[in-house]
Formats: sequence, structure tokens, C-alpha cells
Amino acid sequence: MIILEPGELEALRLVDLLDYNQESAAEKMGISRKTLWRDLHEGRRKVVETLVEGKRLEMAGCADLDKEKCCIKNHECGYVANPSAEQKSDN
Repeated sequence: MIILEPGELEALRLVDLLDYNQESAAEKMGISRKTLWRDLHEGRRKVVETLVEGKRLEMAGCADLDKEKCCIKNHECGYVANPSAEQKSDN
């Protein structure tokens, strides 16, 4: 099983799904561009590993809103449960 961290998921969502450039995505997440790149690289590696090796992928933290450390509840990672709420033109 592979665990995708909230920051990795948010980086993938912003850059690969919503077409933000890395600088804009890092700014939106409130992190450095280097940290964004690291999260993006690691997230992509994990997704590819699950596809190639047939492993199970789970998202850490974002699935359970009752947990105190959930990134959605505490707004730490900027993850939006409903991606249609954001427009690609926000870049």
C-alpha cells in the first residue's frame, strides 16, 4: 500500500488537474516552490508506482473529517473536496 500525503495530493490537483504553474500552486498552498516541487515529484512517483506495480493507493488525512489533524478541517493543505468549485482561470 502507498500513502499519498495531503500536500502531495494538493500539489497534484493544482498542477496536473487545474493546470496551475508551479509558482502559482506554491503560492496558493502557502509553501515554497521547492517544497511544491518536492511534493509534486513524490506524489507523481507514488501514483506511477501504484499503477505499474498494482499497489493500493490511499490518501492520508483527507478522507476522515472527524480526525483532528485532517488537512481539510484545519485548512493546512488547501485541499478542496469539490474541485468544480475552483475555476482553471484562477491561475
